Amino acid sequence: MAVWRDWIKPIKYGEIMIFCISVSMLLYLYRGTHTNDSIYSLLRFIVGPCEEQGYQKKPQTQYVKSTDLFSKVKHYIQIQSTSASCPHNHSCLFYSMRNGLKLFAIGYGLNLCLKLLLQMKKIAYRPTLIFSHMFRMETFRLGAFFGGFGCLFRVVSCTLRRVSCTDSQFHAIPAGAVAGLSFFFYRDNTVALYFMWKALQIIYGLGAEKEMLPQFPHANIFFHAFATAVLFHAALLEPHNLRPSYWRFLTSVSGTKIVHMDRRCLDVFGVESSKSLQMAQSKRH
Repeated sequence: MAVWRDWIKPIKYGEIMIFCISVSMLLYLYRGTHTNDSIYSLLRFIVGPCEEQGYQKKPQTQYVKSTDLFSKVKHYIQIQSTSASCPHNHSCLFYSMRNGLKLFAIGYGLNLCLKLLLQMKKIAYRPTLIFSHMFRMETFRLGAFFGGFGCLFRVVSCTLRRVSCTDSQFHAIPAGAVAGLSFFFYRDNTVALYFMWKALQIIYGLGAEKEMLPQFPHANIFFHAFATAVLFHAALLEPHNLRPSYWRFLTSVSGTKIVHMDRRCLDVFGVESSKSLQMAQSKRH
């Protein structure tokens, strides 16, 4: 809405900047004392429990000699150098590569399964579509984001531990910022804004607990009501500024009443709501 009115100018790759800053703050909090918020479970899955405060280094299992080539290569990578301040058992190279490859496989598999499920009817008639989906660039994007994020975060964290010869919570800030660049492979405004608001929510909550910021009772109810009011205001006066997914949702929730409301009485105020409705409907189709 503000961009349409030329109040602000969109920033190229702004969603990547928002994501990098937000995830850096969240990872900084993750490395320190934090609550049991669900966002930390997601971060634990991506960067691993080794980076969490209070993690106890597990005893290293004894290597069993094997003639298998894969096992030999794996062992060779595992015994490479590491830092005494690193919380993981094996080498930094193995620590980073294993996480990156694992997350890439998970992201790629999830994205592929979702695409195949959505195209199930077409695949039933043309099974060869499975292979075309497997090697499309779009199918690799989620895996590249997951794998790149996990690998880059660990690489930067291990590098900082080697340079400083100590482990610090502040390492999460540059490591998170660099790892956040992998968001380029899976750019999404909704994801970026979710991380931003989650970071602001947690930071504000911590500030309120320490009495550095005022308490805001029932803030979740207020913000939900405020956001709903803004959405319905836009849906009535300037629906073309809503995302197509939001417009479809509000249309469904209102039983299409939001579409059939007469906006001609509003046109006299110069808002051109009738024209805006036509634009919104054209986007929907």
